[in-house]
Amino acid sequence: MYPIIEFDRSETRSAAFLPWVDSANADLAKNAFFSRGFYYTRNDAHGAFAGEAELKAFDGPVDGLSVDLFLIVVAGEITITDAKGRVTKLAPGDTAAVPRGLKATWAQPAGTRIFFMLHADLPASPSVPVESADDLAVIVPKLDAALDPIDGPAADLILTSPHPTVGRKVIYTGADGRFSVGLWEASAYTRKLAAFGDYELMYFVQGEVEITNAIGESRLFHPHEPFIVDRGVSNAWKTTGYVRKVYCKVSPKPAV
Repeated sequence: MYPIIEFDRSETRSAAFLPWVDSANADLAKNAFFSRGFYYTRNDAHGAFAGEAELKAFDGPVDGLSVDLFLIVVAGEITITDAKGRVTKLAPGDTAAVPRGLKATWAQPAGTRIFFMLHADLPASPSVPVESADDLAVIVPKLDAALDPIDGPAADLILTSPHPTVGRKVIYTGADGRFSVGLWEASAYTRKLAAFGDYELMYFVQGEVEITNAIGESRLFHPHEPFIVDRGVSNAWKTTGYVRKVYCKVSPKPAV
């Protein structure tokens, strides 16, 4: 459904992938962490990357993660133990925000697969002070958390009545404010075609949404079917009941 980007659970490609663990070994045949990786969307200027990766068996330190990362486990399992000994175990279907600068022991079996979105400043991401890195932790969204009411879509974009009731809870924001992960919910509504201002990965956990692109192609997304809408891509939106999603956004770099 061009240009709405759907993740493919049968993906096996690997191309021009930049590893964020053992990054000195960009050749994945030599990399200790990744066996392959593929980007569905990549914008080096804005540091926005989203894709799919398969991981090697690994059990060792990740000392200062160089990116802000959101991941969805597709297969296998991941165990992350941070600098204070807090343990996060992720199974298929689980999501997590992993902050830039995290110091942790990371473990997974061979064949573990993830979908991801990340924010990285090329050629290198800034470091996090050591005293701050020791306090960083993996953040797992609480899918049933109470959300804060927000205004929601602009009234002139809404085609249905009443105006939807919308809620949001941001669970992690990167240091520069351009990367964020959170929960979002809304009652039923239909929205006109409109362009996104950010790069966004959506992962619905309740309800379903019909997305229509600028040339009239439509796709109904169900829970646990992640997709990406790139910055500047127009889409129309229709829901007939309550929806809730986990989202990850990367905002463009401000113009100088």
